[in-house]
Amino acid sequence: MENITAEQPEVMARAIARVPSSPYCWGLTPQHILAPQRRSVSTSLPHIPNEIYLEIFDYLIPSEALSFEDYKATLSTLSLVCRFFRSVCLPRRLVFIDRKGSQKTHVDFCHAITKPPRLAVRLLDYVRYLGFSDWMPPSEESAWVTRTVLEKYTTVLGKFMLVRVSFSTTLHDISITNCTFGSYDSKRDRSFRKRPHVPWTRLIFSANRDYAPYLASIARLVASPHLVSFNGGEWDVAQALLSLPVGFQLKHLAVPFGSADTTFLSNVLSRIPTIEVLAFPSSIRISDFEPAPRLNIPADALPNLHALQCTWRYVEQLVTGRPVRCIDVTALCCHDFSVIPPTFFYNRNIGPSPDMLKALTHSTASIRYLTVPAVVFTQNSPIDHLAELEQLTLYCPWGFSRSFMRLLLMRDDKPVHPTVRSVTVYIHAFAPSDPYGAWIPVYDLIKERRLIRGFFAKAFPGATTIAFRKQIEWRKGALGSLWSSCGTT
Repeated sequence: MENITAEQPEVMARAIARVPSSPYCWGLTPQHILAPQRRSVSTSLPHIPNEIYLEIFDYLIPSEALSFEDYKATLSTLSLVCRFFRSVCLPRRLVFIDRKGSQKTHVDFCHAITKPPRLAVRLLDYVRYLGFSDWMPPSEESAWVTRTVLEKYTTVLGKFMLVRVSFSTTLHDISITNCTFGSYDSKRDRSFRKRPHVPWTRLIFSANRDYAPYLASIARLVASPHLVSFNGGEWDVAQALLSLPVGFQLKHLAVPFGSADTTFLSNVLSRIPTIEVLAFPSSIRISDFEPAPRLNIPADALPNLHALQCTWRYVEQLVTGRPVRCIDVTALCCHDFSVIPPTFFYNRNIGPSPDMLKALTHSTASIRYLTVPAVVFTQNSPIDHLAELEQLTLYCPWGFSRSFMRLLLMRDDKPVHPTVRSVTVYIHAFAPSDPYGAWIPVYDLIKERRLIRGFFAKAFPGATTIAFRKQIEWRKGALGSLWSSCGTT
């Protein structure tokens, strides 16, 4: 007889398949399968009715004297005695499945359920508690393993009809991205509307499809005063959530919005004083240069705001009178220049005005972290008045990098900023079809590293770190020593 363990789903499936169906939950009546014959040497002993065995098995439960692991091991051992014991103990053993092991172990388990010949179909009739974990300890290096394992299990969780996914007692940090919502039957739809066992504290909901029928359910599922971080890539989800009568205590809020949404957004920002980080990854194309509607926010709103990502149009409205220390005004870029037409980078009359940088002084705290498009420096907009600036991040296209550096070098030999400690430059390469990228000379960051290092040493005399993308980084040691490479150069 095969040894039955939780580590062999195919063996469990075959064992289950050999057990006849029963009208009872756990056992079979004497009319179906008789208990094993009792003998003492060569003498037959009286038969014990199946009902007696069932009562004995009912006393076999986890307790102080019998650990949960010993309980499962005992059931596995008893399943080997005879068909009757197997019909009673094996379903009880399969109520608890805890999968532990390598990635391949989890993949094989999921394949046994979904792939032909689907040996584990009967397994789904018994499992009530399903746990799974990878052997790798939590770390950034193991993140891809965890993600792959989760992707595999999401394809089979719906097949375990007795498993309640909401049984997770510690789940509170949720990320739902790049998902397509399908249709559910009425039974599953009702369970989808249930409140989570533990209130969610963080949610990312972005780049999903076909979620409109469940918009109200999603909002009710998430809405809670315990929610401290919400990153919504779709405005309709954010609007459905934030319009609910809940006393939100959000600290981090990231939502896209258009010109038609300013009234609603103004009301939301006015009634959530706990917001510390506010981001607007806007969906408006930067080619739409009509005047931006104002956010009608009272002066005493957002008293704890210290980090802001938005377009330059809202800098003055949101910074003035608030303790903002970190500002990113490349929100339309979203670290991806696909929504920005090339004309933005070559037209000096387009983009953040000098007044935008002056508005930074209206913060009640000193600006320490600043992210801006490089085009602001084509308008003679100094930043040296930000005396406590520690980190500066610049975005510019690849074709613009040479003219950007020349413009900085031609500022009467004055430093761009005398004390900033760290400078990061993100240079984006346009596609070959870009009409502006063909005739504009570019820098080779490797070949011309001496020129670039010399430029930055002059433009930012207080900097100790200058970094580009693709692991190109230079650092300056103590006592004014020469710059040295920490990356590929």
